[in-house]
Amino acid sequence: MNQIKINFFLLLFFSMLSQKGFSQSEWKLIKNNQEIQVYVRTNDSTKFKEYKATMVVKAPLEKVYQLIMNAEKLKKWNYQTSESYLVKKISNTEQIIYMENDMPWPVQNRDVVTKMIVEHPTSNVLKINLFPSPESVPEKDRIIRIKNFSGYWYLEQSSKGTIVIQQMQGDPGGSLPAFLFNLFLTNGPFSTFLELNKALAD
Repeated sequence: MNQIKINFFLLLFFSMLSQKGFSQSEWKLIKNNQEIQVYVRTNDSTKFKEYKATMVVKAPLEKVYQLIMNAEKLKKWNYQTSESYLVKKISNTEQIIYMENDMPWPVQNRDVVTKMIVEHPTSNVLKINLFPSPESVPEKDRIIRIKNFSGYWYLEQSSKGTIVIQQMQGDPGGSLPAFLFNLFLTNGPFSTFLELNKALAD
């Protein structure tokens, strides 16, 4: 069951959650290996924990950004993703993508439709906000659509390389127990970051 994960993504930002008065715990470092750190924390709005993964890669910010925004290539490095494609390009800073994730039997496969909106607050920072857009693609039989999530990618150019952060929280849907989901939560982001780093080195 160590392949169970959460995929992808956002309904409210952390700051918005705080404004609504949800109590959150401090980040706890769960995994620190191969220069990748994965943290988790809880809040009283859901039984499912939130994660934050971080690393510094040698690739320039623009290369990292282009790879993350390339929907067709997501399946090559995103954890347990068997299918990914661009649903609609709305503008140069906004698009909708689809991803399907393989789960070990007897857990049903999940899929997610995500709107990605890019912010460029400073010359050396990019933030890719992730919003659920479940109505953009018809649901498939025997695949559970993930509809409730929140998250973003944060990229910052530094003297040591590009700082990469992914922060996510959500409900995987179906009957998957929260305690089991939380137990293996770090496996997905850690594997994703490993593969992303490899893809950037190509």
